[in-house]
Amino acid sequence: MDKRDLFEHLSKELELMGYELVDLRANLAKNGLVRIDIDKKGGVDITDCEIVSKAMSAFLDVIYPVDFNYNLEVSTPGLKRKLSKKQHFIDHIECSIKVKFYKAEKEVTTIYGLISSADDTGITLTNGSNDQIIPFNQIIEANLNM
Repeated sequence: MDKRDLFEHLSKELELMGYELVDLRANLAKNGLVRIDIDKKGGVDITDCEIVSKAMSAFLDVIYPVDFNYNLEVSTPGLKRKLSKKQHFIDHIECSIKVKFYKAEKEVTTIYGLISSADDTGITLTNGSNDQIIPFNQIIEANLNM
């Protein structure tokens, strides 16, 4: 099993519970850490984290057993949440973000700005009086910048 496979399975299970899997950090080595960041409409509180922790622990132990010992952590995405899906960008129009992307073939740059628009192809980031159009396929990493 790889991290992508684990993400897909956990994501489907969480969706059935009414949550979105925002991020998964997993060290799939012996005695690794599995950290799940969750969200839902209206936000997540400590009770949600407890519910998800119990359910995902059972899921990983019984329904979709992993072949390693692990420590499970369930958390909210936090103020600097990762933006990884198109819908994340659409949901955060007019929010300040930090985005790392390929500006040219091998040139990587990082800029800060407000998401002024987002569609199926990418985002428009406004930084002062400058607009930067960034296609999704060039984004390496993006986070809210609260």
